[in-house]
Amino acid sequence: MNRKSPQQDATQQDLRTDSTIREEMAIEAYHPELYQFLLRRLRGTPEAKDLVQDIYLRFLSVPHREKIRQPQRYLYRIAANLVNEYSLRQRRSPVVFDSDQADKAFELESQSQAALRADDPSDKLQSAQRLESLLRRLPPMYRTVLVLWSRDGLTPQQISEQLGLTLLTTRKYLTRAIAEFRSASEKA
Repeated sequence: MNRKSPQQDATQQDLRTDSTIREEMAIEAYHPELYQFLLRRLRGTPEAKDLVQDIYLRFLSVPHREKIRQPQRYLYRIAANLVNEYSLRQRRSPVVFDSDQADKAFELESQSQAALRADDPSDKLQSAQRLESLLRRLPPMYRTVLVLWSRDGLTPQQISEQLGLTLLTTRKYLTRAIAEFRSASEKA
């Protein structure tokens, strides 16, 4: 049998302890930088804290960590991979559209247009009909975001929270809605 001497066992435990200490120091040293890296890459999403923990879990689950020569680069590679995985999951998750919310917003818009028509029947009626026609040409989600922003005065952040969308998606819908609305109004 090939048994290790007590001296060899002690030396190996000292090495493990030293490598464990180095790993803990690396983790503590790079934590703020990794967190800022994730915040920048994920545009400030609250999941950044969770992903930092995932980085460390993945790092600690690597066999033979003592062979990693540049732990900082390795940690950043793990972080970049996690950002990519997170982005893929976000793209694959379905966008939830609440049609009841959109219908309510459209009804309110129609009611406000009806109130405008009551004041000056000739010009306002034509303008309201034209506006309503242009709004109906927009996709339902674009129309909802545009109405909440222009009529209700909500910020994109408030709209994203109310509709359950990301801020980036809300801004994209708003920008496209304004562009399509302008384009349609120039053609009409």
